[in-house]
Amino acid sequence: MESHDLLKSHHLRITPIRQKVLEVFLSRGGEAIPKMIIEESLVRFDRVTLYRTLKQFEEKGLIHEVIDTKGQAKYALCATECTTHEHHDDHLHFHCSHCDRTICVDGEVNLRIDLPSGFKVEDERVVLKGQCDRCA
Repeated sequence: MESHDLLKSHHLRITPIRQKVLEVFLSRGGEAIPKMIIEESLVRFDRVTLYRTLKQFEEKGLIHEVIDTKGQAKYALCATECTTHEHHDDHLHFHCSHCDRTICVDGEVNLRIDLPSGFKVEDERVVLKGQCDRCA
């Protein structure tokens, strides 16, 4: 799907910055990328506009945040079924300890944990660490 179509399907106005940011994500083939990489890919941009763009993309179910094993925030395109009201980003992520690449991995997270009384899980993020296919 092209950036124009993705913006329309998520009820976002089509602007040059939004299209360019989406093109960066589309060119990375499912890889989660830090904001710095997005900034380096843009020729002229305003940091506040980029921040707002990423926030709106996340709110509309277009991207999700991934925290890698180093604690660095990265962003990846969401699955096609994500919407403003429902994210399906509780999937596995793989972080390569050699090249620092982080990718989304298909599959379900099935954690069996006995939490202490009174505890409530609000979010689950699972990041596997190792070497990717390029580095292994």
